[in-house]
Amino acid sequence: MDIFSLGGVILDLLQTVVDFWNDKVSLVFELLGQSPVSFKNGGPWAVVANLEPIFVAVGSSLVVLFFVIGFCSESIDVKEEVRFETILRMLMRIGIAEWLVANNVTIMKAFFTSAGNLVGLMIQGTTTKLKIPGEQQTIIKDLGFGESLLR
Repeated sequence: MDIFSLGGVILDLLQTVVDFWNDKVSLVFELLGQSPVSFKNGGPWAVVANLEPIFVAVGSSLVVLFFVIGFCSESIDVKEEVRFETILRMLMRIGIAEWLVANNVTIMKAFFTSAGNLVGLMIQGTTTKLKIPGEQQTIIKDLGFGESLLR
Protein backbone atom coordinates (compact mmCIF):
# COMPACT_ATOMS: atom_id res chain seq x y z
CA MET A 1 0.00 0.00 0.00
CA ASP A 2 3.02 2.26 -0.24
CA ILE A 3 1.73 3.47 -3.62
CA PHE A 4 -1.16 5.28 -1.91
CA SER A 5 1.04 7.12 0.59
CA LEU A 6 0.62 10.61 -0.80
CA GLY A 7 2.05 12.55 2.15
CA GLY A 8 5.54 12.84 0.65
CA VAL A 9 4.16 13.94 -2.71
CA ILE A 10 1.91 16.54 -1.09
CA LEU A 11 4.83 17.80 1.01
CA ASP A 12 7.05 18.08 -2.08
CA LEU A 13 4.29 19.95 -3.91
CA LEU A 14 3.80 22.35 -0.99
CA GLN A 15 7.55 22.92 -0.76
CA THR A 16 7.66 23.72 -4.49
CA VAL A 17 4.82 26.22 -4.07
CA VAL A 18 6.52 27.83 -1.06
CA ASP A 19 9.83 28.12 -2.98
CA PHE A 20 7.98 29.65 -5.95
CA TRP A 21 6.28 32.15 -3.61
CA ASN A 22 9.57 33.14 -1.97
CA ASP A 23 11.19 33.63 -5.38
CA LYS A 24 8.38 35.87 -6.65
CA VAL A 25 8.25 37.96 -3.46
CA SER A 26 12.00 38.58 -3.65
CA LEU A 27 11.61 39.51 -7.33
CA VAL A 28 8.85 42.02 -6.47
CA PHE A 29 10.99 43.66 -3.79
CA GLU A 30 13.94 43.76 -6.18
CA LEU A 31 11.82 45.52 -8.82
CA LEU A 32 10.34 47.95 -6.29
CA GLY A 33 13.84 48.85 -5.11
CA GLN A 34 15.01 49.98 -8.57
CA SER A 35 14.80 53.50 -9.88
CA PRO A 36 12.96 54.00 -13.19
CA VAL A 37 16.18 55.16 -14.85
CA SER A 38 18.06 51.94 -14.06
CA PHE A 39 15.17 49.56 -14.86
CA LYS A 40 16.15 47.35 -17.85
CA ASN A 41 19.20 49.52 -18.54
CA GLY A 42 17.04 52.62 -18.99
CA GLY A 43 15.18 51.45 -22.11
CA PRO A 44 11.62 52.20 -20.94
CA TRP A 45 12.76 55.46 -19.35
CA ALA A 46 14.32 56.56 -22.64
CA VAL A 47 10.92 56.13 -24.31
CA VAL A 48 9.32 58.25 -21.58
CA ALA A 49 12.01 60.91 -21.98
CA ASN A 50 11.50 60.99 -25.77
CA LEU A 51 7.71 61.32 -25.50
CA GLU A 52 7.75 63.86 -22.67
CA PRO A 53 8.18 67.03 -24.82
CA ILE A 54 5.04 66.14 -26.78
CA PHE A 55 3.00 65.80 -23.60
CA VAL A 56 4.48 69.02 -22.18
CA ALA A 57 3.44 70.92 -25.31
CA VAL A 58 -0.10 69.55 -25.21
CA GLY A 59 -0.35 70.03 -21.44
CA SER A 60 0.89 73.63 -21.60
CA SER A 61 -1.61 74.42 -24.34
CA LEU A 62 -4.43 72.96 -22.26
CA VAL A 63 -3.32 74.91 -19.18
CA VAL A 64 -3.43 78.16 -21.16
CA LEU A 65 -6.81 77.25 -22.67
CA PHE A 66 -8.33 76.50 -19.26
CA PHE A 67 -6.78 79.68 -17.86
CA VAL A 68 -8.48 81.74 -20.57
CA ILE A 69 -11.80 79.98 -19.94
CA GLY A 70 -11.49 80.63 -16.20
CA PHE A 71 -10.48 84.24 -16.74
CA CYS A 72 -13.44 84.85 -19.04
CA SER A 73 -15.88 83.25 -16.61
CA GLU A 74 -14.48 85.34 -13.72
CA SER A 75 -14.46 88.62 -15.61
CA ILE A 76 -17.89 88.27 -17.20
CA ASP A 77 -19.64 88.79 -13.86
CA VAL A 78 -20.91 92.38 -14.10
CA LYS A 79 -21.98 92.61 -10.47
CA GLU A 80 -18.47 92.30 -9.18
CA GLU A 81 -15.40 94.02 -10.51
CA VAL A 82 -12.25 92.04 -11.13
CA ARG A 83 -10.06 92.82 -8.15
CA PHE A 84 -6.31 92.58 -7.86
CA GLU A 85 -6.61 89.55 -5.54
CA THR A 86 -8.58 87.65 -8.17
CA ILE A 87 -6.03 88.38 -10.88
CA LEU A 88 -3.16 87.46 -8.54
CA ARG A 89 -4.88 84.18 -7.60
CA MET A 90 -5.38 83.31 -11.29
CA LEU A 91 -1.77 84.11 -12.15
CA MET A 92 -0.56 81.97 -9.24
CA ARG A 93 -2.73 79.09 -10.45
CA ILE A 94 -1.39 79.30 -14.00
CA GLY A 95 2.18 79.58 -12.73
CA ILE A 96 1.89 76.50 -10.52
CA ALA A 97 0.08 74.53 -13.24
CA GLU A 98 2.71 75.41 -15.86
CA TRP A 99 5.51 74.48 -13.46
CA LEU A 100 3.89 71.09 -12.74
CA VAL A 101 3.38 70.39 -16.45
CA ALA A 102 6.92 71.41 -17.39
CA ASN A 103 8.60 69.44 -14.58
CA ASN A 104 6.40 66.35 -14.53
CA VAL A 105 9.18 63.91 -15.46
CA THR A 106 11.54 65.31 -12.85
CA ILE A 107 8.82 65.02 -10.21
CA MET A 108 7.98 61.45 -11.26
CA LYS A 109 11.63 60.43 -11.27
CA ALA A 110 12.16 61.88 -7.80
CA PHE A 111 9.01 60.20 -6.47
CA PHE A 112 9.85 56.74 -7.85
CA THR A 113 13.49 56.99 -6.79
CA SER A 114 12.41 57.96 -3.27
CA ALA A 115 9.92 55.09 -3.14
CA GLY A 116 12.60 52.68 -4.39
CA ASN A 117 15.06 53.89 -1.76
CA LEU A 118 12.39 53.50 0.92
CA VAL A 119 11.68 49.92 -0.16
CA GLY A 120 15.43 49.26 -0.24
CA LEU A 121 15.74 50.47 3.34
CA MET A 122 12.77 48.38 4.44
CA ILE A 123 14.16 45.10 3.10
CA GLN A 124 17.84 45.87 3.71
CA GLY A 125 19.34 42.41 4.02
CA THR A 126 16.39 40.89 5.85
CA THR A 127 13.85 39.26 3.59
CA THR A 128 11.37 37.02 5.36
CA LYS A 129 11.12 33.64 3.71
CA LEU A 130 8.03 31.47 3.98
CA LYS A 131 8.75 27.92 5.16
CA ILE A 132 6.85 24.88 6.36
CA PRO A 133 7.60 24.11 10.03
CA GLY A 134 9.07 20.70 10.89
CA GLU A 135 6.10 19.44 12.91
CA GLN A 136 3.73 20.28 10.06
CA GLN A 137 6.06 18.49 7.64
CA THR A 138 5.83 15.28 9.67
CA ILE A 139 2.03 15.58 9.92
CA ILE A 140 1.73 16.04 6.15
CA LYS A 141 4.19 13.22 5.43
CA ASP A 142 2.23 10.79 7.64
CA LEU A 143 -1.12 11.94 6.27
CA GLY A 144 -2.16 8.65 4.68
CA PHE A 145 -5.11 10.11 2.76
CA GLY A 146 -4.83 7.59 -0.08
CA GLU A 147 -4.64 4.66 2.36
CA SER A 148 -7.75 5.84 4.18
CA LEU A 149 -9.71 5.62 0.92
CA LEU A 150 -8.90 1.92 0.58
CA ARG A 151 -9.89 0.91 4.12
